[in-house]
Amino acid sequence: MKAISLKEAQRIDSRAIYELGVPRIALMENAGRGVAEILLKKLKRPGSVVVVSGAGYNGGDGLVAARHLYINGVRVKLFLVDSISRIKDETLVQLRVLEGLGLKVRGIERVSDIKRLSSEITKSDILIDALIGIGVEGEIREPQKSVIELINRSKIEVLSVDIPSGLDADSGTAGTIAVKADWTVTFKEIKRGMVSLDGKHHCGKVYTRGIGI
Repeated sequence: MKAISLKEAQRIDSRAIYELGVPRIALMENAGRGVAEILLKKLKRPGSVVVVSGAGYNGGDGLVAARHLYINGVRVKLFLVDSISRIKDETLVQLRVLEGLGLKVRGIERVSDIKRLSSEITKSDILIDALIGIGVEGEIREPQKSVIELINRSKIEVLSVDIPSGLDADSGTAGTIAVKADWTVTFKEIKRGMVSLDGKHHCGKVYTRGIGI
């Protein structure tokens, strides 16, 4: 099993986008579709999924997964944990597509906004964690911190996109807090932090998916 560092993962993406000319949104599409395909095999029926997305590229992957689940008959509830003003361009494209399909995206900008998410978790089968990707830096701020705490104390099964939110991709340390996932779908190769220290206990069963590079 090969495990790569954060810098190696970022270098692969950078070369694909800036040297080979692969659009970032194409990589996002491949990643999100891969997550959805794995999750669809786990759902014994169409079921219901709650997606917790950040404003970055990891969040975009989660939104793509939400779209593919929705068009396959899954009940999807979406939450954007950040301000719409901070959202990355490609992630915003995915958000607008979902809105065009008629899916409402609820925003969580403050800790007080979490009540609706808590309610949806109790009514859903699986939660997709697309909150923070491999580039996590420093302390987890609010409301992301409270969202992760809510996820961890709930009984819902969790699938993390690329890496559990809050887990350091290199060291495998969870810092102040990190999502404890039942499954993690990671891209290209497993990250070093997923097989060391806290990573062993936070990632659950790990799947790797290619994204066309």
